[in-house]
Amino acid sequence: MLNLLAIDFINSQWYNTHEDMFEPLRDENWLAMMFKLWNIPAAFDLTEARSSELIELREWLYSLIGDLSNNSRLQDEDMQKINRHLTKSLVKFNLKHYNGKYYLAESAVKSDWNWVINSIILSFTKLLIEYDASRIRICDNPECGIVFYDRSKSRTKKFCHSSCANIVKVRRYRAKQNSSISGK
Repeated sequence: MLNLLAIDFINSQWYNTHEDMFEPLRDENWLAMMFKLWNIPAAFDLTEARSSELIELREWLYSLIGDLSNNSRLQDEDMQKINRHLTKSLVKFNLKHYNGKYYLAESAVKSDWNWVINSIILSFTKLLIEYDASRIRICDNPECGIVFYDRSKSRTKKFCHSSCANIVKVRRYRAKQNSSISGK
């Protein structure tokens, strides 16, 4: 897995169909934990409108990943939408030093709701810019749907984890066995 906010955000959809079957983007505690993990100052009230905006953003980004994983490119209107989001928040950069290395730290000029959305969109753009977009995949297990990065040499990985691959193989085998039994 890649260590990116956008991947964690998009993969939050997994909770809707697994474990307690809840929507994490409507849960203030879950969001606070995620924003803390990604150093996003989140001093805002989580309203129904904001939760809905996050869910719509996640669904849109997931659909873009679906397009990319089918060897497509982003449509011009999608890139324009990304660019509109990126202009809504002002970012400042500071040169920092840690463990013998220099890096640029970005932070919001104003930590508001636009900064939260911008951080997610900016992470998604970094995914496209800094990684090979043709390696971004959605797990082929229909009950999973996790977004992952295919690091395999052959670029043919279809599942996020070997357990998903095994589940699908077992299901196919059992379906084949059942069809051959019922066909006799």
